Amino acid sequence: MLLEPTLARLRELRLTGMAEALEEQQGVPDLQGLSFEDRLGLLVDREVTLPVVVVVHGGQRVAAHPRSHRNGGFTTDPSHRPEAHQKYLEWTPSRMIRWAEKTGPHTGTVVRQIIETKAHPEQGYRPSLGIIRLGNRYSPERLEAACQRALAIGGVSYRSIKSILEHGLDRLPVEEQATLDLPQDHDNLRGSHYYTSCT
Repeated sequence: MLLEPTLARLRELRLTGMAEALEEQQGVPDLQGLSFEDRLGLLVDREVTLPVVVVVHGGQRVAAHPRSHRNGGFTTDPSHRPEAHQKYLEWTPSRMIRWAEKTGPHTGTVVRQIIETKAHPEQGYRPSLGIIRLGNRYSPERLEAACQRALAIGGVSYRSIKSILEHGLDRLPVEEQATLDLPQDHDNLRGSHYYTSCT
């Protein structure tokens, strides 16, 4: 086997873990007795267990990130985010909810529900900010009334609240859920005796 060209190619491909493991294997005579698959498995294991993931584009290293072994987890270097997204890093869900609560408790509840339903709280920031900005366009009082109505009808979203405001539904009283009082005795009621008798 031509070791040096192989090592050079592995490094060129940014597979430094495999290159280092291959060099180490050369100095351990006991490993020479392993099958090809076993030795390859050791090389791949070494690459996968490196603490850093290297991102290569067009043969050039463009980034390196700490490896995360969490399923569905993510690690992002804040400097790699677009500038518009970097400002969101300063915000927390509690800060967003406090902003909304300045308008009123119903607005705060709406924003809390939106943030809590997202897989990542940051995904709820944009709709929450949109809702808070509706208070500038209409008025804080109308926004609070619209949020109260949205909570009552289960329409907790930016679109629903905007629609309530556009159609003036925030100015109508929020009706409480009416309880339906049915008569307990009338001709069509079959008593328990109906179901116990054999027909």
